[in-house]
Amino acid sequence: MAQNGGVPAGMADDIKELLQEEETINKELNEVLTKVKSLRETRDKALNDPKSKINQALDAVDQKIQAKLDKKNELYEEMQALRYGSKQAKEGDVQASIAENITIAKLKRGPLRDKRDECRDEIRAASKRANNDKSQADKIRLKLPSVDGAQGEVVTIPEMEKLIKKLDTKITKNEGNPAQVTLVSHLKKEKLQYERCRPNLEQYWKLVESIFDAKTQEAAAQKTLEEVDAQLKELDGQIDGLISKQKPIGETQEVKEEKERKKQESDKLWDEVQQVKNEIDQLRKEKQKTRESFKNEEGKNSNIFDELRDVSAKRDALFEKLKEIRAKIPTKTLNYNKAFHGDLIGAKGATIQGLQEEFGVVLNVSYDKGEIQIKGAEEDIEMCEEAVTTLLKNAEDSKCSATMKFDAGISREIIGPGGSQIQKMQEASGAKINVDSKSAEIVITGTQQAVDSAKEIIAEFLNNTCRVVMKFKPDMSEFIVGRGGKTVKRIQEETGAKNISVKKETGTIEIMGSKAATEAAKETYEELIKSLQSGGMEMKVPADMIGAIVGKGGSNIMAIQDATGCFINTNKPQSGGGGRGGKGGSASVTIKGPAKGVKEARAMIEDMMSTNSKDTETIAYDPNLRLFLIRPPKDDPSGLCPLEKIKRESNCFRVDAPRGESVIHVTGKKENKEAAVKMLKELLQSNTRDVVKISFPSVLFGVIGVREDGKDSVVDGIKKECGAESVSVDKQGGIITVVGDATSSASTAAKIKELVASMEGDIETVSLTNERAIPMIIGTGGSSINRLRRDTGTEINLDRDTMTATVYGPATGRASAISTIKKILEEMQQ
Repeated sequence: MAQNGGVPAGMADDIKELLQEEETINKELNEVLTKVKSLRETRDKALNDPKSKINQALDAVDQKIQAKLDKKNELYEEMQALRYGSKQAKEGDVQASIAENITIAKLKRGPLRDKRDECRDEIRAASKRANNDKSQADKIRLKLPSVDGAQGEVVTIPEMEKLIKKLDTKITKNEGNPAQVTLVSHLKKEKLQYERCRPNLEQYWKLVESIFDAKTQEAAAQKTLEEVDAQLKELDGQIDGLISKQKPIGETQEVKEEKERKKQESDKLWDEVQQVKNEIDQLRKEKQKTRESFKNEEGKNSNIFDELRDVSAKRDALFEKLKEIRAKIPTKTLNYNKAFHGDLIGAKGATIQGLQEEFGVVLNVSYDKGEIQIKGAEEDIEMCEEAVTTLLKNAEDSKCSATMKFDAGISREIIGPGGSQIQKMQEASGAKINVDSKSAEIVITGTQQAVDSAKEIIAEFLNNTCRVVMKFKPDMSEFIVGRGGKTVKRIQEETGAKNISVKKETGTIEIMGSKAATEAAKETYEELIKSLQSGGMEMKVPADMIGAIVGKGGSNIMAIQDATGCFINTNKPQSGGGGRGGKGGSASVTIKGPAKGVKEARAMIEDMMSTNSKDTETIAYDPNLRLFLIRPPKDDPSGLCPLEKIKRESNCFRVDAPRGESVIHVTGKKENKEAAVKMLKELLQSNTRDVVKISFPSVLFGVIGVREDGKDSVVDGIKKECGAESVSVDKQGGIITVVGDATSSASTAAKIKELVASMEGDIETVSLTNERAIPMIIGTGGSSINRLRRDTGTEINLDRDTMTATVYGPATGRASAISTIKKILEEMQQ
C-alpha cells in the first residue's frame, strides 16, 4: 500500500509526530533488513567456501574413502583372476566350463544380496519416517479448527488466507453499525482463532510433504528390491541348472592341491575385502562426525553468526516498536470498487491530495486490494470517510459497471495485438473495458447504455472464440501435425477453425474458433486418433525397393500421403541371408489411416515396386570419404557431387552412401549397375584421406563445437583456416575427428590439440555424493543448470555414470558454480 502524498499541514500535532516517528522507524527497519540480507549472504558464502576448514577436513576424509574403495576394487580383481583366470582342465572340457560358470554366478550373487539388504533397510527407514511424520501430523490436525468451505479435511494455506480476507471484508462492512456489534465481535474472534492456528497449519503441511517424500522413496526402494529379487531368482535358477549338469570327474592329486591352494588364497583375499569394507564404514561415520562438529563450532564461535543474531534481534525489536506506534495512530480501512479508482485519485492525484489537505489526514490507496486506509484524528477520519463515500457514490451514480467471466486461455484473443481488439470494442460501445487474465474477468464501466452495448459485443465475440483442448499420445504427434503442418492446415480449412495449436511435449491439441468450428475440428481429430490407435496395416517389401518407395527427399511417400490422407512409415530392413540389398533382404511399410485410404496407398506402393524392380549391389569403402563423395567439388561448374555424377552418367536408379554405413549402394539395370561400379572403384582408388582423432573433455563441447545463430563453431574456423575436409565433434565419446589430406589434417589437429590444452587448466570436477541432487541441479527442462551457466559464465557437464560435475570457465565463475552445486548437495545431505 503506497502512501499518496506527505503529511498534511492541518493535521493534529500528536498524530503528525506519530506518523513522522513511523516513517523514521520504517527507514531504519529497511536499513536493518538490508544488513540482515548482506550478513546472510556472507554467512552462506563462508559456509560454502571450498577453502574453509570444514570442507578441507571433509575432502581429507573423502580422499581416504576413495583410497579404500580403490583398494577394494583391486582385491576383487585379484580374486577374479585367481578364481577363473586359468582353466581347470584342457580346452573344451565341459565339466570345467560348468564349474567355472557356477563360480562366476555365485560371485555375482554376493553384491546382489548386499543390494537387497540395503533396499530393505531403506524401505524400513522410509516407512518409519513416514509413520512418525503421520503421527505428528495427526496430533497437529486435532488442534486445528474446522473450516467451512475447505476442499479437504484440513484447510490449505491459500484457503486460510482467503477466509481471513473474507472476514476482514465482513468486519469492515459491519464495523460501526450498532446493530452488528455482536456479529463484529464474533468475526474478530474467528479471525484471531485462524491467525493463531497458522503456525500449526504450516507445520502440518510441511509434515504432509515429508510423508509424501518418504512414501516416494519407499516406493522407489521397493521397485529396486523387486528388480534385485528377480535377478537373484534368475541367478539361483542358473546355478541350480548348472549343478544338475555337473558330473563327477577324476582329478589328479596335483589338480586337487592346486585347487586347494587357490581356494585358500581366495578366502584370504575375501577376508581382506571385508576388512576394507569395515574401514570404509568407519571413515563415513568419521565424515559425518566431522561435519557435525564443525557445524557446532561455527554456530558457537563465528562472528558472522553473532552479528546476524544481534541484527535479527534489532529487526524484531523495530517490528514490535512499529506495531506499537501504528496501534496508537487512529486508522480506518474502507473497501472500494476498482472501477472507480480513477475518480478517487483524480488527475495526477489531485483528488486524493485535496482530501488530505482538507481533512488533515493521510490517505493510502491500494488498487490491488481495493482498499483505502485513512490515518489521522478520529473526528477527521470520520469526516474524510463521509467525503470519500460520497465521492464514490456520485461516481457510481454517473457510471455503471458489469463483470463478465471468460476462459483465461483466450485472454490474448480478447485483448488483441497491442490491445487492438479491446480498443475496437471500446470504440463501438463507448464503454471502458478492462481484462483481468488472472481472475478471468472482464470489467465494463460507463453509462448503462454503453455497458449493455459492450456486453452484447463481448458475448458475441466469446461465442465466436471458443477453445477446446484435446489429449493425444506423444508418439502420434507427427500424424497429428502432418508433413509441414498439412494435417493442421487441412482441418482448419475444412472446419473453419481460426487456429489449431499442437503441443508435442504435453500431448495436447488446442482448437480456437466458433463453437460450431471447434466442435467440427474436435470430431475430425477424434476420428483421426481412433484410426491411428487401430495400429494400421503392415506390408513386407524387398529391402532394395525402400528407396523407390520413399523417393528422392521422400517425394514418393509424400505424394501417396497427400493423395490418400494416410500416414506411411518405412521401417528398418531385416536381413534375410544376403544382408541389406541382397537376395532375401526385406523391410516393412506401415500404413495408418481410414480403411479406404489404406487400400489405395497399398495399391500405389505395389504398383511402384513392380515399376522399379532392379538389381542392387553394395561396394565397401572408407566412411571417411563420405563427405568427399556427397559434396560437390568447388572447381566443378556442374554443381554435382561425385555420387550423383556417377548415377547420372551410368543411368542407375540409385547410387548413395547412407550415413553410418561403410558401403555404397548401387541399384539399376545390370549393364548400368556394372558401369557405375567400375566408375566407383576407380574413384575410390584415386582418392584417400588421412584421419586424426583427438580426445577432449566433454565440458568444452559448448565452447568449441556448438554453432550459434548460423555462425561457425571454433573447430569450424580452424578447419577453414587449415583447409581440412571435415571436422566432427562427438560430445558423448569426447572425440574430435579430423579428415583431410596429410598436410591439412595434421595442421588442423595440431591447432585443435593446442586449443584444448590451453583450456584444460580452467576445468574443475566436483563429486556428486547424492544422485537425487542431479535433477535439482538440472531443473525443469534444464532451466536451473542453464541459468547457473548464464549467471556464472561457465560450461557445466553432469555425468551420472561417474557421479561428477565438470565445470569450465573463469576462476570466479567456476568458484561460484561449484559453490552453488555443493550447496545443493549439502541441502540434500541434511
